[in-house]
Amino acid sequence: MELVYGLFPYVGLLLIFTLSTLSSYLSKTKIFFYFSVLMVLFFVGFKDILSPDFERYALTYDNIENFRLGAFEPLFIVLSKILKNLGLSYYSLFFIYSFLTIFFILAGIKNLTKHQYFAFLLFLLVPGFFLNMFVEMRQILAVAIVFYSIELFLSKKKSFLLFAILSIITHYSAIFFWVIFVFIYRSLKKMYSFKTYTILLVLSFILVAIFRADLYVFNIVFKLPLPFFKKYVPYLEYVLNLGIDQVQLQFFKNTFYIMNVLFLLFIFRKFCSNKQQAEIVMLNLIFIGVLILNIAYYIGPISRLAYYFLIFQIVVIPNIVFSLKWKELKILILYIYTVLFCIMFIKGLFYYSQEAQTYIFLNYKNILLEGLLKWNSILMVSFTKVLE
Repeated sequence: MELVYGLFPYVGLLLIFTLSTLSSYLSKTKIFFYFSVLMVLFFVGFKDILSPDFERYALTYDNIENFRLGAFEPLFIVLSKILKNLGLSYYSLFFIYSFLTIFFILAGIKNLTKHQYFAFLLFLLVPGFFLNMFVEMRQILAVAIVFYSIELFLSKKKSFLLFAILSIITHYSAIFFWVIFVFIYRSLKKMYSFKTYTILLVLSFILVAIFRADLYVFNIVFKLPLPFFKKYVPYLEYVLNLGIDQVQLQFFKNTFYIMNVLFLLFIFRKFCSNKQQAEIVMLNLIFIGVLILNIAYYIGPISRLAYYFLIFQIVVIPNIVFSLKWKELKILILYIYTVLFCIMFIKGLFYYSQEAQTYIFLNYKNILLEGLLKWNSILMVSFTKVLE
């Protein structure tokens, strides 16, 4: 029963967001929508420590003077030193990362779709994004910056380079995205046959999930003289030896994303008359993200690189669905997507951390609310003593 109670804060947040955005839609003003965004920022920005990752962030922050730039990404080191010199706690760092993530997500949504309400709802519901702000704050901020940067690149704005660099100094994994993006950008601008997309997705899934082609690839990689790679070898050997029974949930996750991207490609090719270049690029980026999920089927840390590509589904889904001419079909598809992502969101809340030995998301606490309740108790006790 305690686990069910742990759902209440998140259900309340989604209820506030839904009612606020509905009010904005009916009143044709974005005031209520931005109010709901502030509630999201309050919820995630003032969260207490839930995961072991944030415990390590807090410990690092308290001892930041012992760390050089090379120990973490420059943004983390610089911000931590500035905030600590100002006499602020590590909660201030958590808030800044949360604020910047939501800021860049909103800015990217504004640039890439007219359907901002539904796009931001998808950001909240897809487990790899909003919920990851409670776990991987550095990487999810880098994902948000990449998301925003793409429109600058497509618009040929010089400021793109500045934000690309910012994403890299936020989390080094962003290098992976930019290397792939730059090298295959010309290919991203093209639409390929539906058969080609299907074969590549299904084949990559079968080869890795069933025939364990990843073992052969990494056995070759392990033999390469790469000093920076050696420290990861023991961990990668462990995860590569996992049995298929130990990654059953990954099967359903990958199957969903394969069907999702194929569905979007089918609708886009058949029913979207105005095939804009940006939409094609983003669809292909989502496709690559699903390929990465397939290739890294047994390797969780590497599969997180897919976030940089899958983030674009939060704007591609509304762009494609809202472009359909049939109103009833449009509503049905949006309803199905909402239900499916709600199920995924709830399943994500029941993530059990082996390291923490608990369901980390179901232990949500807000430091501001805790502080207010504490002061309220103190005032009530003081007031009672005065009356006595």
